[in-house]
Parts: sequence; structure tokens; C-alpha cells
Amino acid sequence: MPIRTGWFNRFLKRMRFKYRVSIVNENTLAQTWSARLSRMSVFLFLFAFAMVTFVILTALILFTPVRYYLPGFSDSVDRSDVLRVSAKVDSLVNQLEMQATYFEIVKGVISGNIKPDSIPPADSVQFTHRIKDFLEKTKAMENFEKNYKRDKGKTN
Repeated sequence: MPIRTGWFNRFLKRMRFKYRVSIVNENTLAQTWSARLSRMSVFLFLFAFAMVTFVILTALILFTPVRYYLPGFSDSVDRSDVLRVSAKVDSLVNQLEMQATYFEIVKGVISGNIKPDSIPPADSVQFTHRIKDFLEKTKAMENFEKNYKRDKGKTN
């Protein structure tokens, strides 16, 4: 196959042609720095510089906490912590709502607006047990009431 001397060979010749780059002091016209460069060597230098920069920035992002500032690079531990805390907040909100309902019922029973026997059914079995435990008089409470009524009757 014969070697063609076409556009590719002219391109390679142009890329390999050496140029002299020099820095000259404008006041004294003295040459301070010079180098012989070709277009190919400049292209290879810029390509190598870009690759080294890319590798350094990639390492900086992947192996330092900088990655957390970029979207999509969250830690799986952080995600599980968020889910755990979210579940805890939900359970605390439910507990708070149950306590608010409980205190409204207790407030109604103490003020006399609600009879202890007519407490509306609660949503959960646990809440119903708590209300029943609260409303059932303990032995100490019954003894206290008997003593109080007896002592009150003596003073009157």
C-alpha cells in the first residue's frame, strides 16, 4: 500500500514544527527566557495538566468531607440517621397527641363536665388501659377518702 502524502502528513508536519518562544525585557531588549516548542508539545502539556488537575480534584472530592457539599454525595449513615430520627419524631408526635387527649379527658373528669363512666373510646388499646388505670381508685386513694370524710364529719 503506497504512503499517501495528503492532508494528514501536512497536519503532522505542522504539529511537529518547532517554534522559539522567548520573553524579552521591553526596556533593555534583553532576552530573559526562551524555549523551543512545537504545537504537539504544547497540546500534550495542556492535556497532561488537565488530567493531573482532574485527578487531584477527583481525589479531593472523594476522599475529603468536601463531597458532602455536593448534591448526591450523602453518606448512607446520614440517611439511616435521618430515617431513625424521623421515626422517633413521628412516635413522639403520636405520644404527644395521646397525652393531650388524656389531659383533656382528665380535665373534663376533674371539672365534672365528663362522667368517668362516659369517657369516649380511645383510638388505641394502650390509651384505654391508661385511662382505666387512672380512673380506678387505688386502695390508698380509697383509704384517704374514707379518712377525709370521717375527719370532715368530726369537725362539723
